[in-house]
Amino acid sequence: MTPLSLDDGISRSGRYRYGDLDIAVPRGNPGLLADREHLLALRDVLEGDGADLDWGVGRATARWEGVKVGGAPRRVVGLELSGYGLDGELWGYIGDLAELAELRLDGNSLAGRLPSKLALLKELTALRLGGNFFEGCVPPPLWDVPDHDLESLALPDCAAPILIGNPSLGDREYGRRSWEPVETVEAGTYWAYIEPFGWWSDSTTPFFVVVDVPAGESVQFEFFAPADQDDRSKPIANILEANVSGLALRDVDDGEAWLFLDGRTGVEGARQPYSGCVYDCESARSQASLVEQLAASAWVNTAIPDGGVWVWP
Repeated sequence: MTPLSLDDGISRSGRYRYGDLDIAVPRGNPGLLADREHLLALRDVLEGDGADLDWGVGRATARWEGVKVGGAPRRVVGLELSGYGLDGELWGYIGDLAELAELRLDGNSLAGRLPSKLALLKELTALRLGGNFFEGCVPPPLWDVPDHDLESLALPDCAAPILIGNPSLGDREYGRRSWEPVETVEAGTYWAYIEPFGWWSDSTTPFFVVVDVPAGESVQFEFFAPADQDDRSKPIANILEANVSGLALRDVDDGEAWLFLDGRTGVEGARQPYSGCVYDCESARSQASLVEQLAASAWVNTAIPDGGVWVWP
């Protein structure tokens, strides 16, 4: 660290004038950094009470137990945690490890639904999930992994996610029910068409956003078209203060807990600030935990439906 003495005149050395100095900070490997962040977010829900993973910011990623790093530039390419005593859940963060080639979680006591976001792991060559207590269904693209043990799960294939109506659909049907701007749903996987138009949007490509609602939860989906932002009675419009379309997800049991998916990108744009337990909570699931899990599960399907038929990526 080299201190730079700058004031409203010139520096002590006389070489730099205030405001004229640019400092370039190397970013290193942004892909590996993103992988680390996703694994750290996954750690506390994956390990449960049965194990303590040594993943931490003070250790190189390649030294984290069960984590394999490779490729150029280097990315997380393997997660080998067979028989580690894990008894938590597998949240959607796993689908953010874009270069993952091997995922071995067999022989643990993991529970909960398989996240639909697993369908995004196109580099997988080995997938082992047997010997756990997963429920729900298997995203169909996983059957294309060359080496897998999906038969041992005895779970059906996931059907097409349930479409939530949107005013931007106009006359397009996409197999939807009649449109409702606000809709309350129970546990399951849902997809929504979000038009990205707004006064400062630079995209005209629609997004098909997928969200997993956890078991035992009720979530309210509310669509925002740009015109809605003039209605200051809507709390999320007040917070964002921007003419942008998107989708708000609210905890039905606690309306103060919400997540906003931005219509320009299809990913998280804002959320209600919270405090308290998020991951390994001793009591019932907190509002913070639900918001975090919804955010982790959200992904954009770029495979546009044809004639109202859902297409997995």
